[in-house]
Amino acid sequence: MNIPPESPSFSDEEMEAAAEALKWQAASARAAGAKHRARLIDQLESQAPDDATTPLG
Repeated sequence: MNIPPESPSFSDEEMEAAAEALKWQAASARAAGAKHRARLIDQLESQAPDDATTPLG
């Protein structure tokens, strides 16, 4: 009786492609997070009174 492995096996090319895709996804997520943070800071700064002494960011 032949028992299949618990986890699928991938070729080296498939592993490299997946690793590269994850790098791009992580970079995209970081960029989206930075853009969101900048947008929030802009919103907070626009709501701050003109004489605010504590800079945001």
